[in-house]
Amino acid sequence: MKLDTKYLGEIEVEQSDIIRFPSGIPGFQEETEFVLLNLPGESSHLFQVLQSVKSSELAFIVTNPYYFYSDYEFKLDDAIIDQLEIQKEGEVTVFTIVTVKSPFASSTVNLKAPVIINHNKRLGKQYILNIDKYQTKAPITVQAAEGDK
Repeated sequence: MKLDTKYLGEIEVEQSDIIRFPSGIPGFQEETEFVLLNLPGESSHLFQVLQSVKSSELAFIVTNPYYFYSDYEFKLDDAIIDQLEIQKEGEVTVFTIVTVKSPFASSTVNLKAPVIINHNKRLGKQYILNIDKYQTKAPITVQAAEGDK
């Protein structure tokens, strides 16, 4: 199917690429289908785009938080495990939403509300952590991340 995107223009995606967010994303409850897209020229896939299928202008830059915060950890509650139909840890991919700023070194990631995806079932949810250990605007640079340890 053809999909208009915020950053990549019109692209072709497979129906099987769609990740369903049954509850939407906080602030965007009506947005329940997204695709995860690679940025052109970014071969490491460090940063990707979580693009709404319904609204071309709604897209989030996301990243794997463990690249910046290797000690990042939290426990999913049973309701989330059931909702995302998680059977084992290997089915789960964790992303954090990036707030891109200029200069890029001042960009931040939201460690307080990771995006959890069961990549086998193509189900996702943004999970707001009920712990004070993590920030909504954590530094994104490797140097800053290492300084926080």
